[in-house]
Amino acid sequence: MADANESQPDGDSNEPGVFHDVAFNQPLKFHIQKDLREEIVQWLEQMITDNGGQVLHQVPLNGYVLIDPTSERGQKLSRKWSNDEKPDRHVVCWTFVPGSLSVGERLPAQAMQDVIPLFLDKGIPAGFTLDDNLGPSLISELRLKITKHGGTLVKKYSDARVIISDDSKPSFEVLTERFRHDNDTYVESPTWLDRCIAFGRYEHTLPPPKVVGGRRPGATRNEYCPEDDQLLAEYIAKRLPSNDMRGRTGNGLYKELCERIDLYPWASRHPWNSWRNRYKTKRDHLDRLIDDWLEKNPQPTDGKGQYNIKLSKVLAEHVNQQKSTPEPGGSGTTETSPLESRWSASKRPRSDEIAEGVQLDAGARKRTKSLSIDIQADEDGEKGSEVVIDAEGLMLGHLFAAVSGA
Repeated sequence: MADANESQPDGDSNEPGVFHDVAFNQPLKFHIQKDLREEIVQWLEQMITDNGGQVLHQVPLNGYVLIDPTSERGQKLSRKWSNDEKPDRHVVCWTFVPGSLSVGERLPAQAMQDVIPLFLDKGIPAGFTLDDNLGPSLISELRLKITKHGGTLVKKYSDARVIISDDSKPSFEVLTERFRHDNDTYVESPTWLDRCIAFGRYEHTLPPPKVVGGRRPGATRNEYCPEDDQLLAEYIAKRLPSNDMRGRTGNGLYKELCERIDLYPWASRHPWNSWRNRYKTKRDHLDRLIDDWLEKNPQPTDGKGQYNIKLSKVLAEHVNQQKSTPEPGGSGTTETSPLESRWSASKRPRSDEIAEGVQLDAGARKRTKSLSIDIQADEDGEKGSEVVIDAEGLMLGHLFAAVSGA
């Protein structure tokens, strides 16, 4: 959690604190919901006392009752202590304190109506950094939105969970690429912040799948060592932690490895196709190393920092077409019927159109001289799809999928 004073704008230290009642020349009184997380309670107490206020164990006649309105106890306190006969006692979300300090004055109690602590990471205020490309006016506006809804402001990118940057500026793409492989830091736009607040949900958008460039020129062959295997295993574990995700034998994962020498300097020891071949020929050994590493280093469940697989245009269009065709009498979850017609010549996927992450069934190819394509499951974890195509483009098999009706 950030320092208690980090969210506050600079000001004259000799001025009365934000929580000092100038009219009566006394500190404003606060009561904090007792079952809030200890870290948050201590943080609030420090901000209140450092800025002229006083924290009481009892509910004050005049002052503020700080609650978590999303909790059962917070709602109970609100019903019990909100009283029109006591207009000087305000029951507000605890984010009133950092929100007030972010603008250097007490927020009106009415401004806290329907506000909830939204931007929390594992129950603790998420750290936000505001990029300079936003400009002073927008930065001031965003400071209030973030702190009022549970986030906190930090100065360094390295301390931030979220970096807010203007997505119309070139620096946004630079930051996105810089943190693409980072499991802990997200780069978002101001509109993302507004969308989270409007829908009452704190969730991140992953960067779009990267279309990798051409083959990297080969380098002099180097022998592999145990350290190479361990580093490769850790890279795959971070980028494709689940063996069911496909793509571990595709080209893109290893091309991207060798394109980011700034993050993985050890990757320069071998060309991308050599790293790929190393995994294919030592798969059992490397998978064990991957599993061992993941057991000690669980990865985020939202896919942040992981490798995104993008279907080719032809296959993606075909899969989407099948998803949109409901089974007669179905109610949302469908399995498509066998396809008996041919694809037209314009829709036959060429070899260079086959997506990264597609697995080829060599045994089936030898037996039937056909191509079996096993497509990665969708992002909701539903089952993937299998397409079997002969050399002439005939659909020999059928497309099957358990597809969410959403």
